[in-house]
Amino acid sequence: MSHITESTKIARSYADSLNGLLVSEAHFDLVVYELGHLVPFLSSSEALEIWQSPQWSRREKADFLQDILADIADSFDGHQPVISLFLLVVLRASRMDLLNLIHRNLVAMSEQRKRIKSAHLRVAHSLSKTMEQEIKAAAEKIFQTKLRWQMSEDSSLMAGFCIDVGHTRFDGSMHAQLRRLKSYLHHHSQQL
Repeated sequence: MSHITESTKIARSYADSLNGLLVSEAHFDLVVYELGHLVPFLSSSEALEIWQSPQWSRREKADFLQDILADIADSFDGHQPVISLFLLVVLRASRMDLLNLIHRNLVAMSEQRKRIKSAHLRVAHSLSKTMEQEIKAAAEKIFQTKLRWQMSEDSSLMAGFCIDVGHTRFDGSMHAQLRRLKSYLHHHSQQL
């Protein structure tokens, strides 16, 4: 059981590394898709015999992998260098046996990325890193998901901050508080 757990951790670290390299969601999805076509072949029993064979040198294995990638280069959508480098790193670390598990992690990350919502944090004045992290953590807890953040300063808020996530706004600015107070006083002054 610990071997499976260790393999899962290792596969996750490779997937995390590729995830960190590909910031754009569209590029990430394309690479995951293209890897999906390669993984069944590269992790087949015949291929695994080559990857695990002590008779083949690392250089020969790398050349074999490059030949495979060159043969199918036309089917890549401009991401061959990223995929090639990634696969060479996995090969050099003798982890080709984990390709299926790495790909499953990448697919899960792709699905998670699609669920991530964008958020815009507007602040009246710059915040300390600690305060910024606390505000972001609280918003992510409320939405129960990771948020992709944009941040800007907006002096019209006077003080405080405003968070927009989709069509939802959390307005903790001084400007909003004064607007609510004005509305309250206006409403109650008419009742007198």
